[in-house]
Amino acid sequence: MYDQMSQKDLLQLFLEYYKQDWKKRSEAARILGYINDQELIEKLTPYIVELALDTNRFIRVNLAHSLKKIVLEYNIINEDIFVLLYIWANSPIAVLSEMARRIVSSLDIHVISKYVISLSLKLYSSEPIKVLYALFSIGFISTVNPEYIINTLPEIITTACGHRYKLIQLLALEILEELVDIKKEHLVSNFAPVYRVYIWTVYKKEGLQFKKGSVEYILSKYFKKHLTKDDVTDLIYDLIQLQTPRKKIILLLMYTHFKPLRELLNEDENLGKVLLEEVLNNIESDNFIVKLSAILLFSKIITVEKVYKNLSKNDIDNFFKVIEDSLVKGNYLLKGFSLEALCNLVKWSNSQYILKKVEEVIDKVDMEKVMSEGYLCYYNGVCILLKLNRECPSTKSSPYFDRSVIEEVSSLGMDDFRHLILNITTSVKRSVWICGWLDRFYSGKYLGNLLHVKPEYCTKVLNDVKYLTHDNYFMVRNLGIWILRTIVQLGISLPEDLIIDTLVLFDDRFSQCRLEYMLFWKTVLEKSPNLLDNEIICGEIAYELIAKYLNDGHIILREAYLDILEKSGIIEKYPVLKYFKDYYTISEEEKKEVFKRYWKFKELRKAIAVAIKLKLKEFIKNKKYNAIREYLDMISQMEIHREIFYMLYELILLKHMGFKEAGNIINNIRDKHPTIPYYLEKRLFFNINEPIIIIRSYKLKRLLAMVKEGFYISYDLVNKVKEVAIYEHVCGENTEIALKILSEINDEECKSIVKEKLELMKYIKEKPIVKNKKLKEMDWREVCLMIEYLPTEGKLIISGDYDLEDLLNKMMDILEKEDKIIVKIKILDYLINEIYENEELLNMLLSNRNLFKIIYNLCSDNKHLLLFKRAVILLEELASVEEGWLERNIIEYYKEGVEYKKPLRYLLYMLSENIPLYFKLEILRAVKKTIKYRVEQCKKLCVDIRKMLEEGKITKEEILSKYKDIMGIHAITSPNSIICQNMDNALIIVCTIFSGDIKKQPWILIKNALDILLLMCDYVLSDENIVSTVIKKLLEYYEVLKDEEIIYLYLYIRKLLERSNYNIEKLGEEYLRRYEELKRRVLV
Repeated sequence: MYDQMSQKDLLQLFLEYYKQDWKKRSEAARILGYINDQELIEKLTPYIVELALDTNRFIRVNLAHSLKKIVLEYNIINEDIFVLLYIWANSPIAVLSEMARRIVSSLDIHVISKYVISLSLKLYSSEPIKVLYALFSIGFISTVNPEYIINTLPEIITTACGHRYKLIQLLALEILEELVDIKKEHLVSNFAPVYRVYIWTVYKKEGLQFKKGSVEYILSKYFKKHLTKDDVTDLIYDLIQLQTPRKKIILLLMYTHFKPLRELLNEDENLGKVLLEEVLNNIESDNFIVKLSAILLFSKIITVEKVYKNLSKNDIDNFFKVIEDSLVKGNYLLKGFSLEALCNLVKWSNSQYILKKVEEVIDKVDMEKVMSEGYLCYYNGVCILLKLNRECPSTKSSPYFDRSVIEEVSSLGMDDFRHLILNITTSVKRSVWICGWLDRFYSGKYLGNLLHVKPEYCTKVLNDVKYLTHDNYFMVRNLGIWILRTIVQLGISLPEDLIIDTLVLFDDRFSQCRLEYMLFWKTVLEKSPNLLDNEIICGEIAYELIAKYLNDGHIILREAYLDILEKSGIIEKYPVLKYFKDYYTISEEEKKEVFKRYWKFKELRKAIAVAIKLKLKEFIKNKKYNAIREYLDMISQMEIHREIFYMLYELILLKHMGFKEAGNIINNIRDKHPTIPYYLEKRLFFNINEPIIIIRSYKLKRLLAMVKEGFYISYDLVNKVKEVAIYEHVCGENTEIALKILSEINDEECKSIVKEKLELMKYIKEKPIVKNKKLKEMDWREVCLMIEYLPTEGKLIISGDYDLEDLLNKMMDILEKEDKIIVKIKILDYLINEIYENEELLNMLLSNRNLFKIIYNLCSDNKHLLLFKRAVILLEELASVEEGWLERNIIEYYKEGVEYKKPLRYLLYMLSENIPLYFKLEILRAVKKTIKYRVEQCKKLCVDIRKMLEEGKITKEEILSKYKDIMGIHAITSPNSIICQNMDNALIIVCTIFSGDIKKQPWILIKNALDILLLMCDYVLSDENIVSTVIKKLLEYYEVLKDEEIIYLYLYIRKLLERSNYNIEKLGEEYLRRYEELKRRVLV
């Protein structure tokens, strides 16, 4: 019958039946299965949700059958239906659960990914009901497909560490605590009222009224941005009458909306008495959620004087006894929120008795043990200890410290231990765009714990820890900071450049990272107080700390920054900082005067620039145009320094709002500093690499605005934007912004990526995607689309079922012959990641005779830097799995017919990349053997060339054009003096190996580089700049060498002097003294 009806008639019948008794509603659920119109299903979604939440089993089963047809036959699905399927997959009704799981298992992987990402984005919504809905939905998904929420875990952890709405925080904590065995019935039973409020909020259903006192009614009040005092009064009296589920929500509601509650309590003392009595009754509730809700609310209401005076000493003592018992015997949530309650008291209570009781509890409890139980306990515990001016907590109090890991690694033999270290250090560096964070996190956690067992490895892994501190996931960065603090706590001094490099972490957008970094600095200054004798480090730390003190929104952190400034003596070294101690107590006019007066002091510029930026941001938001004009007038009179870039984006916004003065300031900045400074680029690089989409969007917009104003950016940052343009699939706006940025940059690879991406986007719209098409028939666009980035799992996948050998051949063919950039980058990224999971693919690559030549040709492409870097990474990864593979392939490449081979300089250019030591050594060893072979060949060739010159069969110009790149011939001074070996090779080695701080270079690298230089012809070694640079660096280097290495070094210097006929006295007195000292050490 229904299949003969029109879609319009079905819609009317559905709406008619929906309003009637359960039998008709059950039939309405069945009718839905015949509606195959996408728009109608969208319109009916709120009704579908109501039917799904009906307690009648027949209605839900009929609806499940209908949704199966809608999703699998009609290919219609939206986010709400997607979530419903996962709710039902957790249903205690077996038939419903089984049917939902079958539908879910039939969904395309990209459909699941799309909606998981959409739900993740809601975690950052300004509407808390959407956040709670998203968390519930992610909880349901995690019970069926936990693999899809891996990349959402950091957002959940951030929410679990602290959120204004405690219901949201509690749910996030529950999801994390129960991820493996989540309480499904608990989730399902609690979700219905949340879903109803969410649907009412999103669809604005007319006529929907929640019954006063119902869970839905209280939730709708709870998630309001602002409550009236009348709302709060009604809820206080509801609190006395209602049962547990609603009681806990009201307690948490009043904790969240404390501002109107405080006003009420100050006005009505009797109301305060009523509330206090109710809270005290619930502090010892058997329901732990009610109990922790009461504990939290108590910690706030007793900071109100009229409430506090109605407390008896016994009430206070009893409260602290409950807190102490919770910290000793309670579950993780009770412990964490009990610490938050104590934190509230130390921040806001003026009662000396209460503060004394807080100190007593802290002294009685094993804080290290409690804090190590999880992030909630750790961060609240750290805040209490800081506020009470207690000793800096040990790294062992962190949740990262894991005794089970320490026991495991303690039993390892030396070989196993070294193998473990190698695996860890390889893992921490492995990533393609936004992925693999969980592997890096666990590798880092292992690394930090094993350093407690083998502290002698600390200095060997500093570079790996640096990688962790610069990771795009805040959890990995946080872990990296903890490892650095562990190293310092173990008594190891950190290099100055590493310390300075980490200063960017003061500006981390996550307070958890800033908190850990502040602890790092407290530990550093405690263990190495003399560090501040170094003027550079002292100046840099003063510069950052005062900036954070003025501008950090976290009150406890601000106080900690000031504490470090005072106790370290930094303020005494920079007296001008004293004038900012009272910053938070002076008027706005006084602040403006302070900005003008102290802008000239370098150590204060960042603090002032960021403060002005925040002021401008506030004025723009609140449309305070007069204040904007006053500040623009002030800025225009300030001397331009690089710190002014902190406020550049706000100035650009003001220019577009019609403020001409802002445009003039921007022009003046660009005239003096046309390139965006390093500190700002570093922050933009971090943020554009950020996995949280809305942060990427915000920072991309800022970058686009700056580029459009004519400011230049570095190639590292450009490459990051290229990655967004290639891989961003979740947020189309981000792709568009990235393409606009690339369009503004005069770079061949940028132009190619923009052109190809637009072509791909057009192709997707116009051409149907044919799955499992034969590889031979695919063009570059189809191969490009076949390699898909899956954001939920953070990896590239191949859509379709293809023979691995055929697939690899197709990829090699594109890499070798195709001139398209995007598809090549995607192929390289796929191979880089896949070789660690696919041993068959790895073996095919290693045995492929053409692979090195193909990849090396890509490495020689200096017009496409992102492609070059990806090619280098693939070579690096292959070299790491088979020792000698790279060296062998380089030598074979240059031995087999030299006519069309790339010059050696392209190989040597790789040494300037951030590549591992083993990779550099294989390159240098191969170059050394290749040059040695070439010298022998060149000698033979020279005889023939001289003869041809003498006979007039060849000109000097013909020799240069024919043999320069092949044999390295540099110049010809006469028919009898043919000079061999290209000067470029020597210069590259000198620039890459013998530049910067040579003391950081390992001896084996220096030794191999010297061997190559000594193979060069006399013409190269007669260049005084090359010889003097190398000898000076070697004379700086010998101080860090062992005795046997010093002998070799001395012999190398002697050989260089003999071969070059260089006059050593030209080095100057300082280096002559070093040379004589070196001779004495060798000859004694």
